[in-house]
Amino acid sequence: MSDAEPVETRYDDLNALFINCTLKRSPDPSHTQGLVDVSRRILEKQGVG
Repeated sequence: MSDAEPVETRYDDLNALFINCTLKRSPDPSHTQGLVDVSRRILEKQGVG
């Protein structure tokens, strides 16, 4: 076992761009948009802009 202290990983210097190319017509729910929403929330919690 190592005695080294864990290093905190930071992501606040990253940016993200989501492009939604769904083929569903409105008002049908888009699975792609659902995945984008979940991913965006995860990244925002990690400080990604």
